[in-house]
Amino acid sequence: MTDTNTLTDRYIVAALHSVPTAERDDLERELRASIADAVDGRVEAGETPRAAERATLEDLGDPAHLAARYLDRPTFLLGPAYYFTWLRLLKMLLGIVLPIATTVIVAIDLLDGMPPQRIVGTAVTTVLTIGVHLTFWTTLVFVVLERSGAKTARPGGAGKDLRSWSLDMLPDVARRTTGLAELVGFVVVTILFVFVVIWQQQVGFVGDDAGDPVPFLRPELWRFWIPALFVLLAAAVAGAVARYRTGHRTGSLVLASVALNLAGWTATTILLLRGELIDTRFFAELDVTPLSGSWTTTYQGVAVVIALSVLWTIGDDVVKWRREARTAG
Repeated sequence: MTDTNTLTDRYIVAALHSVPTAERDDLERELRASIADAVDGRVEAGETPRAAERATLEDLGDPAHLAARYLDRPTFLLGPAYYFTWLRLLKMLLGIVLPIATTVIVAIDLLDGMPPQRIVGTAVTTVLTIGVHLTFWTTLVFVVLERSGAKTARPGGAGKDLRSWSLDMLPDVARRTTGLAELVGFVVVTILFVFVVIWQQQVGFVGDDAGDPVPFLRPELWRFWIPALFVLLAAAVAGAVARYRTGHRTGSLVLASVALNLAGWTATTILLLRGELIDTRFFAELDVTPLSGSWTTTYQGVAVVIALSVLWTIGDDVVKWRREARTAG
């Protein structure tokens, strides 16, 4: 009677456990032939059959690892092909998102008059929560890429393996002036700004005696101006993405950025000076009065600051564009 519970049989059963049914017969045949040849060689060298079988199977190692090698399946969560890309991106996201999100949450608690211990607790909780989520979801994306063997377009040809590298991927030092960190930072700040605009209307930083939120911006703005602002922000993000893909500023991108800045500045200034931008009930709930004695004068001062900020942004963009053009020339 044939023994069907030999070490070889047990090893093969363990190896086939995680192998798809359609591939089990091929792997079993290969394994049995390979094991038999190795055992025969050891027996001819003077070992007993039992010792030769044991030594052969020990040399093959863990059957689960053997099956993974056969299927070309990674036995690690995140391998070296993606590790450094994952690490760079995770560091960048943690360095940008965590400080901004924590600052916003702490500012909200300060405006709500929370006690210091509550503010510290909220800050710590925010850092831990967002840090865990950023790490988990970023890692999950790379694990999926690792398992799926994802491919993406690279310079010099479409559909190349994301893990592959060639000299064509080196950036042009003279022209690559816009990095991924700049793009991600702008996008994150934009998203947070949109969140704050929605938050101040729906939840509010302060509330009235009835507990209803008192928004900072006048509710009438939601009929047109705030949706228009969101459109401008979406266009600005699209411009930032285009500049990143190009790798540097171009005349058309700078012109579009100037137009968006001027459009946003014009609308904001008109609404501010007309008293149609900020809801004065917000300051009344905080018992805040204008330093100049008049909100009109305060708004004029704010309008000047906004104008200087916009002019600085436009001038900085134009100067950098001209500098890049001279460097490229």
